[in-house]
Amino acid sequence: GYVRHQRVHQLLNQIIYAGYIERPNWDVSRRLGVHEPLISLKTFQRIQDRLNGIGRAPYRKNLNEDFSLRGFVECADCGTPLTACWSKGNKAHYPYYLCPKRGCDSYGKSIRRDLIEGQFAELLKEVRPTPSLFKVASRMFRDLWNHRLTQADAQADAIRTELTKVEKQIDQLLDRVVDASVPSVINAYETRIRRFEEQKLLMLEKLASCARPASDFDAALRTALDFLANPWNLWQSDRLEDRRTVLKLTFSERLAYKCKEGFRTAQLSMPFNILAGILSGKMEMVRPTGFEPVAPRLGIWCSILLSYGRTAAP
Repeated sequence: GYVRHQRVHQLLNQIIYAGYIERPNWDVSRRLGVHEPLISLKTFQRIQDRLNGIGRAPYRKNLNEDFSLRGFVECADCGTPLTACWSKGNKAHYPYYLCPKRGCDSYGKSIRRDLIEGQFAELLKEVRPTPSLFKVASRMFRDLWNHRLTQADAQADAIRTELTKVEKQIDQLLDRVVDASVPSVINAYETRIRRFEEQKLLMLEKLASCARPASDFDAALRTALDFLANPWNLWQSDRLEDRRTVLKLTFSERLAYKCKEGFRTAQLSMPFNILAGILSGKMEMVRPTGFEPVAPRLGIWCSILLSYGRTAAP
């Protein structure tokens, strides 16, 4: 059959898919159900924000599996991201990358897809740290994992504190409802109570999610180190999401490409640079400012890689 937009909108507004029930017409406020949810309450709230025009992300039509490098490779002459298209020939259509900026020396110059992606494959195959450095990387991830567990415990304590405050506010509002006699005042109190109840449910879900890691350390570390060992293995995946993950985790900036010359020097992400620096023996005294400006960036990148390890681990 045909599913209309109105029906899709109705489905996206059903709180029951998040594991809760609610029926204002029957004076049934939002509460936890006994059925298994399909999505989290946080995801449901994000859907509502997008339906209401809050935090809407633009739809990118040019992200497709035909051109995996589109949007990540830029023209070396003007710095504009290369676009891509299928060009019609005498007997078939042929894929090309090209610079879209008028006035650029490389404007309109077509680059065969197999040429630029073949050169990228050779570039990616060279990004392989030596196996002797994996022990160092393992200790780095272990320290970060323990640090994140400590942060999770602190976050759980903070959520419990906020949860206690919300419950106290709900009790105070309930006492006021009992003493109130004006219908408009009672409705206002009930509206505030519903908002606090929704906030309470979100806190309970968040508390449950931060109580324990999504997977064990060994599984996440194994997948993360497999990626560091050879990003090319993941790039060979048929999924566009996997290829985009390789681009984001391997390179810190877009790759510059010059027609008839190839790729310029690539800027690798922090872990590959750190491992390369350890291998080359480039060590020096710590700057007077200490590690603070650098350590947060390293922690963020390692968190992303560990998150990838948790989602990709079997």
